[in-house]
Amino acid sequence: MKILRTGSKEFNLWLIGEGWKKGLHFEEGQMIQESSSGKGRRIIETPTEEDVFSALGIPWIEPRDRIGPPKSLAKT
Repeated sequence: MKILRTGSKEFNLWLIGEGWKKGLHFEEGQMIQESSSGKGRRIIETPTEEDVFSALGIPWIEPRDRIGPPKSLAKT
């Protein structure tokens, strides 16, 4: 599944930042993990939004609640 950004700009920037902390980034709507050597990469399969959150180690957040960095998770 291509990742579609749902939520506020602030929420999406926070979500991207959480990915970077874990060595993941989003490119052309897909979640990518670079190898530790920097010489390879793999696409993380995320067929559902729940899979995106799971890959990031973040509990599921309902789309209607994606209005900014979650206060309970913003310092992770």
